[in-house]
Amino acid sequence: SGVSTTESKHLAAAVSSAILPSLILSQHPRTLVQLVIQTLCSYEAQWRDIMIASFINASTLAFLNAGSIPMRGVVCAVCVGRASLLDGSSEYLVDPTRYEARSLNGSGCFAFLLQDGNNASPGSLVWSSWHSSPSSTLADADAKQIHDLALHATTQIWHKMKELLESPQAKRSNELDSHGAIDELELEG
Repeated sequence: SGVSTTESKHLAAAVSSAILPSLILSQHPRTLVQLVIQTLCSYEAQWRDIMIASFINASTLAFLNAGSIPMRGVVCAVCVGRASLLDGSSEYLVDPTRYEARSLNGSGCFAFLLQDGNNASPGSLVWSSWHSSPSSTLADADAKQIHDLALHATTQIWHKMKELLESPQAKRSNELDSHGAIDELELEG
């Protein structure tokens, strides 16, 4: 009924914390920037990290598409999950499916600020979360592996975003929008 729940406030705080480092808000003081994110499906608690990653990526695309707020770079996020194998070792999954998410013994969302979208200038981690079962610990070597895996995956996401934004369809859509605005101005004048 439109009343925020604790869960939705948590999601909003996570997205805000991840996106804010990329925005240059000092150029427009006292300006309200409001972003509304609405999911079209329900989700369970074990999918929270998957949802946060998709919310962060959608927010980045919305800011890039708007083009009216200066940005230091782009924030891309990915969910990484850890599954135990039969031999006792662990396997790390990038963006696990809903089915895979049910069997994870640990998962987290990692958001990186990427400034030029290539590996020559690695991104900086701006937000992360990790949840694991009480019986499962995370060693430093595992944390480094997860960090590197997440950074590589977010770099690939940024390259895909660039492709989408530079695609002929996106350019054609922007041209149509700008021509429509010109036509409206001419009609009013």
